[in-house]
Amino acid sequence: GIRDHWVTGVQTCALPISCEPLAEAFEPASSDVMKASIRRLEARTPLGSTDFSAAIETAAGLFKESLRAKAVVYIGDGPGFSGVEAQEFASGLDLLRSQRISFSALGIGPQVNWPCLAAAASATGGMLIVPAEGESVADAGKRIALLAVQPVAWPTEVALSSKGDSKRS
Repeated sequence: GIRDHWVTGVQTCALPISCEPLAEAFEPASSDVMKASIRRLEARTPLGSTDFSAAIETAAGLFKESLRAKAVVYIGDGPGFSGVEAQEFASGLDLLRSQRISFSALGIGPQVNWPCLAAAASATGGMLIVPAEGESVADAGKRIALLAVQPVAWPTEVALSSKGDSKRS
């Protein structure tokens, strides 16, 4: 699992419709507060529909200004296939990038919106885990947890050239 010295703190949230924090603040991963928030999450009934763009915005708002790495790890099936407004989704990704928050996801469920989860991960330097056949969700969760704490490069300027090497023969 994640060792507490890798991560300053974690916060558990439920996404029944929007992002609802299940703890007051970020806490060490192995703290009693986090264990209690996981129990509260496990006791909830999944309601199915998530306003994904609003959830991204709320999750981004949980982070304080910091130079430390910030990451959102999503576990679920993503938004419904017809439930993402393109402009709102793009604005959410812009918000994550502007605050240097990576988005990683573990897609689980009968109808995972892989394109949406992949787009969010790709746009923010995060990762998307597709559980291997026969892999337990717990094992896939351990993989995404380890990937989510990897450093992300946030370039501020990129220069590309279409000119080829003039010394080629």
